[in-house]
Amino acid sequence: MSILVGDNLDSLLQAFAWDGDRLAVADSQALDAQRRDYLSPSTAEAMQGCAARWIFEKHVRAEPDLFGPAELGTAAHSVLEHLWNLPADARTRLRAMGLLRSLADQHFDDSNDENLKTEWIAEVRAAYLGYFELENPHEVKIVATEQTVTDVEVAGVPFFGKIDRIIATDGGIGIDDTKTGKVPKNIGRYGDKHGDQLRLYSEALRVRDGVQPERAGLLYTRHAVHKNVALSKPRMRETLSDFADSWDTFATCFRDAAFETKASPLCGWCPLVNLCPAAQEAGFRQSDRAVPAIDARDHTIAHTDAPAPREQASPDAAYSEGGRHATDQTPEKDTIMETKTRFIGTKPWDEFARGQINPNSYAVAGVIGTTELAYETLASADQTINRSSVRALTQTFAKVIESGQEVLVGTLAWNDNSNTRARGALRSVLQVNPFPFGSSSDELDAWFALAVRQTRSIIQVAMELHEQTAAADDDDVEGLPEQPWAHFAASDN
Repeated sequence: MSILVGDNLDSLLQAFAWDGDRLAVADSQALDAQRRDYLSPSTAEAMQGCAARWIFEKHVRAEPDLFGPAELGTAAHSVLEHLWNLPADARTRLRAMGLLRSLADQHFDDSNDENLKTEWIAEVRAAYLGYFELENPHEVKIVATEQTVTDVEVAGVPFFGKIDRIIATDGGIGIDDTKTGKVPKNIGRYGDKHGDQLRLYSEALRVRDGVQPERAGLLYTRHAVHKNVALSKPRMRETLSDFADSWDTFATCFRDAAFETKASPLCGWCPLVNLCPAAQEAGFRQSDRAVPAIDARDHTIAHTDAPAPREQASPDAAYSEGGRHATDQTPEKDTIMETKTRFIGTKPWDEFARGQINPNSYAVAGVIGTTELAYETLASADQTINRSSVRALTQTFAKVIESGQEVLVGTLAWNDNSNTRARGALRSVLQVNPFPFGSSSDELDAWFALAVRQTRSIIQVAMELHEQTAAADDDDVEGLPEQPWAHFAASDN
């Protein structure tokens, strides 16, 4: 995407004004052009993020870029959609390539560079080719593709959406959405926007047709990854509640003609990053990988008034060097954290808010919980408590937790619920094998290795138990033994 330049850009910016940290729309026609009497999953996601960016980008004219991620993704979607609408035995890789070449002929005429056309075909092919590793296209029973769902309320909100495909299952229907971008690595930290989209589609079909899809799936075709989407009652309730909240935010923004900003690392990809008060205050700058943002030296957005000064909080004093276990009365020069501004955090799965760590996040609960465990362990062993000792033991515990969490999600992620489970396992290990303060380096190394093994073992046994009980009807999965307590019987010898 490229933005307007010159007089056109200045004219566009005159339609907006900063009202504190909100982006006000001064032009009623510009506002009304984006007003909707329904909410789509993508707009709901935008309302949970930075609404100011959403409303501004709705007014930015994008110049087509056939090699842009969105354009390549759209082309790959088109190939798969046409492929699915063919008879089952005609859904082959060769036929997909034929569909792609026909699509390329529509985008490139004889005047275009043939090498450019060939390059574009290769890029689109790479975006969809992994699909053929995910399923046998001949066996999929297509019910509908690009199914528009409208004139229905989801969580009391007028809904609009378009489902990539609906398929027949043994007991009903399933829904799928194809994605050509990256596979989300940590939905506990970043949210599950792709899963939320399918949960909303599922509810819309239930309300409209009286049929709840049996399953929902995400097809990451570039990477040949398939993910099942949870449709459990708790996850549905969470998604529907967020959707209703987004509708309230959407209505409030249009009522006030002002859209809230939300500073985050995504600011680096926003065209307003150089002009936005929230992004500037949080210290975000344009990403080197983003389309050039608006240059603040050449353009500006007016302010309706000066933003109110932010209240400054006192520096953090989490640890007193003169506590009952302290021996060194001289405060250390370093600090654990200083709170720059005081604000109420957002939802707990948002690790950052306004460019800072969100104090309500699961991540903060995780790091504070680990630090508290280190503090309690030092105190119970009557050890000296100061920042150095607390920090060293906290970091030690973090490495054990990281090893345990790898069993569950493959990496250390403070904002993921699996971190809580790994911390619980470590706490159990410490009850049985206390940290050996004052031991030799070799003894400390041996304790660490033992703590890692035992933490991982606890988690692995728990996961085996889940597999044995959750798949009791699966012939390929061995269930619980008949008499597991026999393991503890006295030996005959």
